[in-house]
Amino acid sequence: MHSNRIPKTLARELERHAHQVDEYWMEDDEFEPEKGNWSIWIYLRPEFENGYDPGLGLIHEATAKDAIDALRRVQPTTVPRHR
Repeated sequence: MHSNRIPKTLARELERHAHQVDEYWMEDDEFEPEKGNWSIWIYLRPEFENGYDPGLGLIHEATAKDAIDALRRVQPTTVPRHR
């Protein structure tokens, strides 16, 4: 990714999952430099968790494709979280 603008494909998916997402942004942090300089942060509402890492209330990915894949695997929390 070459800018801090949310890609359209990811924006559409975030819209579909708006009831699960608290906030999101892109950051120039070189999380996975081989995939680009930008990474995507998605914080989930307390009643949802990352399906890849149960108990984790966020998604941090280097590409829109990976973020979309993670969003599609969000699930209800197994252990309540507080912010």
